[in-house]
Amino acid sequence: MLRRASCNVTTQSSTLPAANRPGALFTEMLCEWYPGATIIHLLRDPRDVVASLLRMPWAPRNVFGNAHVWLRYNLSAQRSQHRPNYRLVRYEELVTRPEEELKRIYGFLSDEYSPALLVPDRDAVAVWPWLRRAEEPLINNRKAGEMAQCVDAR
Repeated sequence: MLRRASCNVTTQSSTLPAANRPGALFTEMLCEWYPGATIIHLLRDPRDVVASLLRMPWAPRNVFGNAHVWLRYNLSAQRSQHRPNYRLVRYEELVTRPEEELKRIYGFLSDEYSPALLVPDRDAVAVWPWLRRAEEPLINNRKAGEMAQCVDAR
């Protein structure tokens, strides 16, 4: 679900992905265009985001560039936190307690949770091979610390 911090804008019948894309920079405008929209802002530890981005084929190849991307997208998405349909979800909570967090998110969306949500999307992996890593065991604190050290070393 996350390469960086994420923000999805959901209307009654669809989700407009704004994750890690310019849409996250315009959540307020999207809320004006879609007054009933729901915003799910997925926030990840910036050190892990930067370390992860350093391995992505489409991301800047430096720590400062990736840190700037993280900051810009998250500050923009947080501009909508005053809205009643805004929900902040912490990535680390989602990966350590996925079922509990998904139930909370789906409850916020007034939608029904299904255990099938925990099954990886094979079609997405075929299109974006780097998503294969999302099927690896969850990141624990030790692994997150290794990622932070990777960033510090650069």
